[in-house]
Amino acid sequence: MSAESPASRASQIARQLLLFGRPIAKEELMERLSALTVDRLTDLSSRLFSTKPTLTAVGPVGTLAPYEAILESLAGPQTTARRLAV
Repeated sequence: MSAESPASRASQIARQLLLFGRPIAKEELMERLSALTVDRLTDLSSRLFSTKPTLTAVGPVGTLAPYEAILESLAGPQTTARRLAV
C-alpha cells in the first residue's frame, strides 16, 4: 500500500524519467518482469560479480579497513566482516 502513496508514486515516475526518459506503464513493467529468465539472470549476475566492487565511503575514511581487506571480506565467511569493524 505504501508504494501507492502520492510521494512514492512521484518518486517511481521520477526514477523512470531519469532511467528511461519516460514513465513506464504497469503493463510494460509486468511484460519486462515476465520476460526474465534464469539464463538472463545468471548472465547478469556473472557479469556484475566478475569485477572488483567500487568502494564509496562517507565520513572519516581514515578509519576504513584497507580495500584488499574489504574485498576479502566480501568473498569470505561472515567472521571476516567482523574483523573489519573499527
